[in-house]
Amino acid sequence: MSRRPALAPAPTRAYGLILTYECLTRFGLMMRDYINPHFDHTNESHRQVAIDIATQKLPLVCMIAIDGLFLSRWKTHLVNTKNGLRYLLVLADNGSKELEAAIGKTSPEALDKLVRFLELGDVQPAWYRVDNV
Repeated sequence: MSRRPALAPAPTRAYGLILTYECLTRFGLMMRDYINPHFDHTNESHRQVAIDIATQKLPLVCMIAIDGLFLSRWKTHLVNTKNGLRYLLVLADNGSKELEAAIGKTSPEALDKLVRFLELGDVQPAWYRVDNV
């Protein structure tokens, strides 16, 4: 009988980049246009669908586009910031020592490429408290 490996505990903190509304909208609209070239960019409910697509698919797009990028098991997560709830692209978490050590797997060059790819300016990753992951 084979035993399943124990799951890592749920994290209390996650390390990553806050995804801006503009970033999510830009990538969501690009992805939505690929699916439906006749997509109405002015319709607010269509724009929200595009943002929802980006929150789900942007981590995969980043991993494909950026060589040497490592993302945690928690791809995007809502975190509470001083500006309210924001989406976090999670690079690592403290659910286990291995997951916290994941920060070192992504090179500084890959991280710089990621920030430029997402057009986040001079934003740097930081640790954020996460609840009910």
